[in-house]
Amino acid sequence: MKRIRLMSFAGLVLAPALAFAAPPADWTGAQVGAQVGWTQTNVDGFSSENALSLGVQGGYNFQFNRHIVVGGDVFYNWNQKKDHSFAGGGSANFGSNVYGVDGLVGFPVGEGGRFMPYLKVGYGHLEGSGDASGSDNAWRYGAGLQWRMDTPVSFYVQYMHQKFGSSSGNWKNDTFALGASYHF
Repeated sequence: MKRIRLMSFAGLVLAPALAFAAPPADWTGAQVGAQVGWTQTNVDGFSSENALSLGVQGGYNFQFNRHIVVGGDVFYNWNQKKDHSFAGGGSANFGSNVYGVDGLVGFPVGEGGRFMPYLKVGYGHLEGSGDASGSDNAWRYGAGLQWRMDTPVSFYVQYMHQKFGSSSGNWKNDTFALGASYHF
């Protein structure tokens, strides 16, 4: 009788925890997402300015085991035009449009692997908009943290750096963004 009561008590205590325990996250599959953030843009001879940044991306990930995810995506980021002061006086109003491809290596951690710190390396094309027009291609890199919910939705915070050399000088974008992705 004591054993039955003990098992019943254990069942009452553990049942709610088991009922709400999330199944392990599976990062394999296609995903699309959007992000909002800010980009600090710096062009040689001009002041650095922070501007609104909006972006979209889509890609595919492969989860090889519990602890390693490898994937890739295509992206497009738009950075708002802002007034940048010139060192010799005056100003210019410019922003950028950047598109390209990124590769990702992630490391799921935590209960069910729902949190995934990741590193990204990619290649992008920048087109300057406004007074400092020009275009170039360059490598980009960054890192982030993604959280997979019980639904097919995940949220992420991400930092990306890219430096270009163009006809208008060296151009550097540092982007910090918050985003959401839908996983298929």
